[in-house]
Amino acid sequence: MTMASSSRRRCNAVAVNIDSNPEQIKEQFDSLSVEYPFEDSISKDDTVFRNGTYSLKIESRNSNSESKLTVSDLVMDNNSVISMWILSDSTNPFKVQLLGYKGKTLAFKRSVNFKPSSKNYWELLSVSQETNDVDRMEIVFSNMSSRIWIDDLDINSYK
Repeated sequence: MTMASSSRRRCNAVAVNIDSNPEQIKEQFDSLSVEYPFEDSISKDDTVFRNGTYSLKIESRNSNSESKLTVSDLVMDNNSVISMWILSDSTNPFKVQLLGYKGKTLAFKRSVNFKPSSKNYWELLSVSQETNDVDRMEIVFSNMSSRIWIDDLDINSYK
């Protein structure tokens, strides 16, 4: 039996992060193997971010298109939490789909309909997932009619 939940939390953070000592800044994306090789709709943005030195900006070409990130070399066990901070330039809803794989076999599939409560505010999307030994995850963004930024992507397993 798989039990899963999701939660959101809003943070009234400023969209631009300025730090006086850039050598001490840790970029969360650099601790993960995140790929988006064929996505012209996804790019690094070093002007809008929550923490670190950049975020990933996702620009929809049309509302029927999808944008996909792949996170490889994962060690996801039971009781995992997948979280990311999302900023949108509108309050239009969009879909976030999480697909977890063990090798080439689909281990779990979760969909979250995300509706930003305010534009230009960072909001936390957090999804709990019981799963077995996932080593790769795809994060698919679809039904978008605006630009979004994601930052502080985190995948943790709790025992």
